[in-house]
Amino acid sequence: EKNIYKPGETAKILIGVVDSKGTIVGDADITLIIISPSHERAILKTPESIKRSEDGTFFAFYFVEEVGSYKLQVIAKTDEMVVEYNSTFESRDFVEFEIYREIPLLPEAGKEAIAKIRIKPNINAQTLRIMEVLPPDFIVVDSGGGTVKKTLENITIVWDVNNEEEILLNYTFQAPMQVPKIYNLGEIEITTEKQQTFKEGRYFTVIIADAFWMFYRWYFYYNDTSIRYIPQDLSL
Repeated sequence: EKNIYKPGETAKILIGVVDSKGTIVGDADITLIIISPSHERAILKTPESIKRSEDGTFFAFYFVEEVGSYKLQVIAKTDEMVVEYNSTFESRDFVEFEIYREIPLLPEAGKEAIAKIRIKPNINAQTLRIMEVLPPDFIVVDSGGGTVKKTLENITIVWDVNNEEEILLNYTFQAPMQVPKIYNLGEIEITTEKQQTFKEGRYFTVIIADAFWMFYRWYFYYNDTSIRYIPQDLSL
């Protein structure tokens, strides 16, 4: 939900699971393993520590105590498959811009979805240029007042805003019909009037899926654009 946390804050971890046909699985058996920078392990499970949201996704809370990189490993078991993925989040003593995203983890192919971005600046600046980056096969239905530019590599939305205590942005996109597919959104980039540039620190990953003829183990790397798919051996 947030780009970078600070010690003393509570991280909200979002988890989405789909079955082999791309249907959201709201009753999956999920285990979340969190490894701190000092290698302490926390194990959270459904239904005690991992809760289900109304949209069928899951969430968990974790109290951040240390500065550094936290490793996440999620194992989700359904009636037909086991889904496993890895990710990270970071903790720092100071964060120039705290960025919160509210975007569906599992947008439906061909349908519109609203993305909301909330930014809390912690530095002095007069004006900010904020840039979101989307995959080139997304369709921006409403830019929320931003300027849209499309290239072969990506789509960018740029907002020029005054620096305030809290900045609220939103846009509406249509998810592509290419399914199943994993997409990285971001990283958001913020530039001040003094040409100081700050990046979000990680990607926000969404899954667009439908008919899926093969079972896979999925590895998500928020800080790496490479995604690996490893078919599971169904004979085991």
